[in-house]
Amino acid sequence: MGQPSIVGGDFYWTGSHTFKTLNLPSGAVEPDDIAPGEPGNYIDPTTMRQRHKTVYAQDSTTAATTETRAVYTVVGQTAAAVAAQAALIAPCTGNATVTVDFQIAGTSILNAPITLSSANTAREVVVGVINPAYQDLTVGQIVEVVITATAGTGALGSGIVTILQVDEDPV
Repeated sequence: MGQPSIVGGDFYWTGSHTFKTLNLPSGAVEPDDIAPGEPGNYIDPTTMRQRHKTVYAQDSTTAATTETRAVYTVVGQTAAAVAAQAALIAPCTGNATVTVDFQIAGTSILNAPITLSSANTAREVVVGVINPAYQDLTVGQIVEVVITATAGTGALGSGIVTILQVDEDPV
């Protein structure tokens, strides 16, 4: 390749411009730079990672109950768990607790289960810490939420809400 030509200043084109090769520096195109429009005027979703947020909630007027439920299945070739959260609409009292864990085939993807107790207020979102050793997911894996309700000497909170965020590559 010969010496490149360098031209300073801004340019405004009213027609099309064709490139053999276009190299844009990282950060040159931000999401707000992509105008919405007619069908087809978008970035092909099969070429980019997608964020999925799965929410599971028990009845908001009923005390939390122990259960295990499948909440997410990895469809893309690879994915990464990026956030885990939980909250109670009404908090526990006394020494009652509700724990929330996200697991794949019985193995937690968190450093420790999220614990909700009388120390938490109503609707307070508690953030779990994703274990880096288990954050990477692969196609076909099923993530389950494991809720454990322990009444102790108090009353269980009600309206458990769980949230798992996953960034997934295209199919």
